Amino acid sequence: MMPSRSPVAQIRRPFVKILLIGDSGQVGTLLKPAFGAHDVRGVHRPDIDLLDGASIERAVRENDPDAVVLAAGLANADLCEERPGDAYAVNVDGLRRVAEASRGRGFLSFSTDHVFDGRSGPYAEEDEPAPLSVYGRTKLEGERIALTVHPRALVVRTTLVFARGDRSFFSRLVTAVDPVPCWTDHFATYTYGPMLAEAATELLERGASGLWHVTGTDVLSRYEFALRVAARWGKDPALYRPVPFRQSPPRAPRPLRAGLRTDKAREFLRTKLLSTDEALTLIPR
Repeated sequence: MMPSRSPVAQIRRPFVKILLIGDSGQVGTLLKPAFGAHDVRGVHRPDIDLLDGASIERAVRENDPDAVVLAAGLANADLCEERPGDAYAVNVDGLRRVAEASRGRGFLSFSTDHVFDGRSGPYAEEDEPAPLSVYGRTKLEGERIALTVHPRALVVRTTLVFARGDRSFFSRLVTAVDPVPCWTDHFATYTYGPMLAEAATELLERGASGLWHVTGTDVLSRYEFALRVAARWGKDPALYRPVPFRQSPPRAPRPLRAGLRTDKAREFLRTKLLSTDEALTLIPR
């Protein structure tokens, strides 16, 4: 649970039994403390496998949850580009199995701004998706399956999640001893992990369904984000080398002017969605 001094609201109704699939991953690890007042049953491989429908049905049957949260999946965009068959098997077929097994219960899954082409971001929930990569296509298909198969499905899109001690771009910046290339023309919204967990918890607790955007409130390039980190951590800004995307491209294409609009969530949530600077001040140095 986040400390009381945090601007992120704490809302707890200890009546829900939750099955958290992927409790050892980046988002799953963040969700466990956010769900702290609930009866949380965390599962991950090898006890559950998104490729094995029987293992999913068994986990749901044995735990008998009020809600199922899917925090597992293939989230490395470059790996998805290299192994599209695996990406579809996990992010599409695996999600379908979980959504089907969760009918009659609450169901939460996560998606990304990679469902957009990055020509005119940041994007609202009603904007038309146009993914550029295998990863984005699998996540968009997963969204559509969740919202079609499960009548109470809650899908939370988010972007560039960061927290202390994770394996995100943020942690790479904080621990850098050699220069890190940082794109100057890739724009997105950055998401403080504990804030995402608190907001997702609140949405689930309050019975929200459909598509929601939950992320930070400002749009920054990777280089701008790096300079914010440098200022907060007392790092030498020279460690962060500004480069255009074309000079250091990844295997998978990225939506260059992306990010998510959060008007809908900010109007509904008690949990405060934080700017990058607000979030960085909550992370101990």
